[in-house]
Amino acid sequence: MAYENYTFVSWTDGTPLTSERLAQMSMNVEQVRDANDNKPNGLLQFIEVSSGTLLSNVVALNQSIIALTNPAGGTDRRVNADASRYIRIVCVFPGFNVRAQGAEDSVLSLKFYQQVQGASYYENTSPLTSFDFAIPPYSFYNVSANANILASAISFKNYPDHNIIGAGVYSFVLSTGGGLSQQNFSVAASRTFGGSGATNAPAVMIVADADTKAQLYVEDIGGGL
Repeated sequence: MAYENYTFVSWTDGTPLTSERLAQMSMNVEQVRDANDNKPNGLLQFIEVSSGTLLSNVVALNQSIIALTNPAGGTDRRVNADASRYIRIVCVFPGFNVRAQGAEDSVLSLKFYQQVQGASYYENTSPLTSFDFAIPPYSFYNVSANANILASAISFKNYPDHNIIGAGVYSFVLSTGGGLSQQNFSVAASRTFGGSGATNAPAVMIVADADTKAQLYVEDIGGGL
């Protein structure tokens, strides 16, 4: 615990220098250093995508959508961190855009990885964590022509521009252990088809734009607990 052995050492003219007082001063310096070393160091790496299709269709394979890596001709975004630290990996996710009706018993997954596969697939590696979402079945009364529900037909129409699932901010805390050197971090997406399988399965896109940016960043949030 920070400052648990800290004791203020008072001085007046003529106060003798003793080994005990000097030892306590050394202890105080050590306590202050430890307390400050354990404070968060802040942002380590960051990437943002403000336009474009991150994934044209979410399928059964785990496909990378955004990554902190070292692309050819680009900026190196790999992460370095000291030993015995805690880092938080954060993804600002624009959501799954379900483009048509069907396959409502599917599960959509957003997964964090401490690696980037060259082919963008992660079938032989366990994720750090996974967030799962269900495609909700829905219908509604079409009252655009008649506000009387009983006189209106049930509509099963799907409006892709409005059917966004899972948009939000997701994070995971990881211990650096003995330290991290040039580590890749990435987020991937996949779909688990339910009983309907791929029958009438709609396309599910992940798209970033000026209003729904995608971000991935890693921040140092402190040292020992």
